[in-house]
Amino acid sequence: MSDVFISHVEEDTDLALETARGLEAAGYETWCYERDGYPGPDYLDQVDRAIGESQAILVVISPDSLGSQQVEDEVKWAREQQRHFVPILKGISWAEFQSRRPRWRMALGIATAVRVPTEGVGAILPRVVRGLQELGVKPSGTQGPIIQKQSETSVPRGPDELLKVAQRLYGAGDYSEAFRLFRTVAMTGNREAMIQIGLLYENGHGVAKDYAQARQWYEKAAAAGIADAMFDLGLLYENGQGVAKDYAQARQWYEKAAAAGSAQAMGALGGLYYNRQGVAQDYALARQWFERAAAAGNTNSMFNLGILYEYGLGAAQDYAQARHWYEKAAATGLQQAKDQLIALAAKTSPLKAGAA
Repeated sequence: MSDVFISHVEEDTDLALETARGLEAAGYETWCYERDGYPGPDYLDQVDRAIGESQAILVVISPDSLGSQQVEDEVKWAREQQRHFVPILKGISWAEFQSRRPRWRMALGIATAVRVPTEGVGAILPRVVRGLQELGVKPSGTQGPIIQKQSETSVPRGPDELLKVAQRLYGAGDYSEAFRLFRTVAMTGNREAMIQIGLLYENGHGVAKDYAQARQWYEKAAAAGIADAMFDLGLLYENGQGVAKDYAQARQWYEKAAAAGSAQAMGALGGLYYNRQGVAQDYALARQWFERAAAAGNTNSMFNLGILYEYGLGAAQDYAQARHWYEKAAATGLQQAKDQLIALAAKTSPLKAGAA
């Protein structure tokens, strides 16, 4: 038994299967002939039974399907069995559909159609799920990760809710299911999901470790304006992961991320100037970047400022300033800063004794 029967022609198979996967990620069971039909029994009997067992029929209306007698028969059978209709339009307007297939329009009744945009069916999947819910079509299957993993009884109605479920799965260590959901959400253009997929590829969680794939997803998220993705791209280039090591590229991505507000990127730029990586060594510039990053809450940059002041790099030697920055870093729990405070106290105690 399926919740949604997907009516389509062979030319639209890829779209139909992608739609099926998206609906299954939301907990619905679907039926597509290419995947769910089986050899032997009569094809028409299989389709008729699948429609009879479904709650709704999703019809892919396209220039190709309008010429299909089979799709017309499926629409007719579904109408006779009083099934709900969810029409989606591919490469055709509603007006053109009405003029070319008036009988279909009568069969579909007042069902509202939605067009597949240029970015693909993933962009409209949340609306399709919402439409099914409004029709009273409830998911009955257990194949989708939402049904398996989500404790709530309601089905998420949009990418934001699906994203929250994926994040909970990730936090629980169920990386494979989290990856599947992040992919579904990313198809809607969700930027946060894109960067999460990049992280999963980079760390080999739920999928085989693949820096090239990680870079591609980071680039998608970066193009959408995600500062963290820009920073992650900088790290890949700085470390030569999935790409040739390239400090110039790393610096460019760090600069873009810093301009977008990434404290980590500001600190990373300070590190490039401190360590003479792709740029001339410049402790003063390093200090400036560390100060910006520290002001934005970056713990490592607080510690690095302590180092610069303790040893007089890029600024006059100033133990009080060094202690100030070590204390700020230590307050966040950085053990290295706590150790450095002890070392600084031992280092400066003779000066205190002499001054007394």
